[in-house]
Amino acid sequence: MQANLDPAETGYVEAHGTGTPVGDPIELGAIAKALRGTAGQADTPLLVGSVKTAIGHTEAASGLASIIKVVIGLEKGLVSPNCTFKRKNENIDLEGLNIRVCRNLNISHHICMY
Repeated sequence: MQANLDPAETGYVEAHGTGTPVGDPIELGAIAKALRGTAGQADTPLLVGSVKTAIGHTEAASGLASIIKVVIGLEKGLVSPNCTFKRKNENIDLEGLNIRVCRNLNISHHICMY
């Protein structure tokens, strides 16, 4: 809250996206709790993605690629889709967390740079 921003107004999170049955539910649960509250409350779903779906896990390079992806998204006002997402992890209640995995190119009015 030091930036005077309401966490519920966050429109997109570039996730680490381990792709593991245990890691992804923990990561998304923590993101939802931090940005949407314990009940996933917000007017719009939180979009999440991971550049790893496009380039794989490339150690430190995936972090840099994530930054580049998000900066381009901020500049264009777009959220790019997860290329290889086919089905959700059964251990994640996306609806309950109010999170949506980006499957299509999204024009975002919730992405803004401060």
